[in-house]
Amino acid sequence: MQQIDYLEGREFPAELARFLTPDGVLVRSQRQATDVFVVEISTVKEIVFDAWYLQINYLERTFRDRGGLLEAFFGLKGERDPEVRRRHFEALPGFAETDALERRVLIEGYIRSTTRDELEAHMAEIVRRLPAPVVFVNHINVPNTAGDLIASRNRLCGWIGEICAMRGYRHFDPSPHVSTYGVSEAMAEEGRDLNHYANPFKPIIGSILFDGVLGRIAATGEVEPAPAVLEVTAATEAEPAPPPRPPARPALVHASIQAALNEAKRRIADGDLDEAETILHGLSAEDGRQAGVHTLLGTVAFHRGDTTAAAAEFREAVDIDPAALEPRLMLVKTALRVGKLEEACAIAGDLVRRAPDDLRILLVAAKAMMRAKQYASATAIWQRVSIMRPELVLPLIEMARCEMKVRNYEAALTAANAALRRDPREAGALVIKSDALLKLKRMRELAAVSLELAAIEPKAAMAAVPALISSLHPEEAASIVATARETGEVDIDAVMRAALIRTLERRGKVANERGDTPAAAAAWKSILLIEPDSARAAAGLRRLFTPLVIAARARAAENDVPGAVAAYEAALAIQDDGARILRELSLLHEKAGDWLKANQSWARLARISEDGQPFKRKAARAAMRAERYDSAVRVYHELECAGDEQAARNLTSALRRLVRSMREDFAAGHLELAATKADVVLEVDPDSEAAQRTFRKVMQTYSKRLREAVSTEDVALQEEIGLKMLELEPARPDALKVLSRLYRMAKRHRDGIAVLQRLTEIEPEDTGHWVKLARSCRAIRLYDRGVPAALKALEIEPGNVATVNLLSDMLNRQAAP
Repeated sequence: MQQIDYLEGREFPAELARFLTPDGVLVRSQRQATDVFVVEISTVKEIVFDAWYLQINYLERTFRDRGGLLEAFFGLKGERDPEVRRRHFEALPGFAETDALERRVLIEGYIRSTTRDELEAHMAEIVRRLPAPVVFVNHINVPNTAGDLIASRNRLCGWIGEICAMRGYRHFDPSPHVSTYGVSEAMAEEGRDLNHYANPFKPIIGSILFDGVLGRIAATGEVEPAPAVLEVTAATEAEPAPPPRPPARPALVHASIQAALNEAKRRIADGDLDEAETILHGLSAEDGRQAGVHTLLGTVAFHRGDTTAAAAEFREAVDIDPAALEPRLMLVKTALRVGKLEEACAIAGDLVRRAPDDLRILLVAAKAMMRAKQYASATAIWQRVSIMRPELVLPLIEMARCEMKVRNYEAALTAANAALRRDPREAGALVIKSDALLKLKRMRELAAVSLELAAIEPKAAMAAVPALISSLHPEEAASIVATARETGEVDIDAVMRAALIRTLERRGKVANERGDTPAAAAAWKSILLIEPDSARAAAGLRRLFTPLVIAARARAAENDVPGAVAAYEAALAIQDDGARILRELSLLHEKAGDWLKANQSWARLARISEDGQPFKRKAARAAMRAERYDSAVRVYHELECAGDEQAARNLTSALRRLVRSMREDFAAGHLELAATKADVVLEVDPDSEAAQRTFRKVMQTYSKRLREAVSTEDVALQEEIGLKMLELEPARPDALKVLSRLYRMAKRHRDGIAVLQRLTEIEPEDTGHWVKLARSCRAIRLYDRGVPAALKALEIEPGNVATVNLLSDMLNRQAAP
């Protein structure tokens, strides 16, 4: 209803645009002639601010990752007292970073739910005000995997059905069609996601809506195109009037022709070009003035490599239907194929103006602009895509790449950082960020990024090493080299190694002379990273180590416990395997009553000693004194297994205390602590009923919270809970499946691959897991992993056409067949 107000000329505050539109700009344009309006009502929740309603997606975009503001906003829900809301928000760190409008929205805004009576009045107003027939569509109201309906959705769908029946409104309910087809086949994630259709079902439900509802409207003669109403703002007033529209064509294609076109599309998608062409020529013989037929004939020619014939068909389609977008889109691709970049950009620019919110058009246009080196135009389009699809990383990476091309390094860095907020391990964004930092000569930041990149893209990380050496950051350069070498993909050449070692030796000597022990130690240790056998570096570390030990013992003799501890720890930071030093430090911690640190020191000493049993006993005793019963239980269990009778008696006491602590944690709501302790108990006593029961209750609680997060579409909470569940139970299918869907939707393919790999191990006979794994591998060009996954899927389900096409595509893309 607010959108209708806007189209009819109501003035909106310009500053609210960020909460109302994808790109934060309010611009009115000419309304297209409309045959029928399809109005979906999928929620009764409204975000109210002053006299306006805000769009939930753009509110989330504004406050996401800002110190818990979004969670607090939804947590307060219907709270309308500004002072109460202010107190809540002022306690959050992110609130201080908001601007004046954002603070008003958080404090004065609230969430309310429409009542049935209000909904009925609103629907009546929509029918009255829209200038063409209206079809109301409700959400998909089918049971979830547990067999339950979502209560709020069921109530809303019931209201819509009642109101439409009572008032005689046209109504389309997709739910019975989904149930007939099968929920697991019709809905995404094999029926687990009740908010989105599975891709194969989308054209089916679309054709049902078309033939069952829209076709009836056409048959009764109710469709009369609404007159075009020109509504302009200052941004469009100076533009020339649009050319006269061509005579109106029938609003709806005959259902039988549409069915044949759909079949031709399916044949093209399956690679059966000959059969598709036969169908299309048959349609052309019946009626040669069908734009859709010429578009698909052009598509067939395009896939066969006949660019000339394809372009002719697409132009014919545009001549028949000047408003058609698909043939124009294909003309862009055709022009790009033959290198006509200016023509491709001209058509693409026109397409963007015609359909500024069509994702396919925006993607093709942006790529065309980049091919033609029109980087400013490409950046603007990528920015729009990024706002429309805030879960995608690609548009931000491409924005950063465009900014690098025009040497706008700060903007490139901003875009790369935005991409990394969406996916912290995205290699492409890290590479661009490192390039931008190098150009900006911000070497310390460059070192940190390159070190992170070294384990993912070692060759790209090594590119920063010479610059870091020359800018006097040799320790960071050595760390990057060592990390990159561990991958086995790169090594440092002899000349660079020698230069790096000379620089580090010089820094070690200078730091030692001025008494800067940490800097000297860092230099000598960096040499050992790239040359482990360096006698000079080892001697340099010894010269630093000995005076610290002498000072530590002197302070201990003077009863200066804090000073002695600091000196011992400084010595161990230089040489971390000094058994005698560790023993002296452990005794010092016990003397000071710091039993937790004593436990850690004794355990460290046990690990490096040939006979660690005596030190393990000391570590366990210190853990008991520190009330770290989980650590004590593990150590006493090891000693018991080694035949230590006293440890067996101590283990009983430690277990009893750990079980009591576990129960207290669960009662206090500390689920993760309780589950961790239960896990330790079960390691030692697999038959412990108390631990089994507690662990089961914890996982049931987490599972319930995960389902609630899925039903409310809280993506951040789904990931948080899913990861916690996997920490506690790595083979948990429900958590893995939720994370798989999240990572796939967010295009976080590396994270998705790790999750899907575990799913294939747990449920190896599920074809869907293997197919999703193959697709994720294809998305980041990991064909060596993707091809075996696709082959495994075909082994389970032979002859699946989609999987065959997926496998074929990966094989064709591989460098070597």
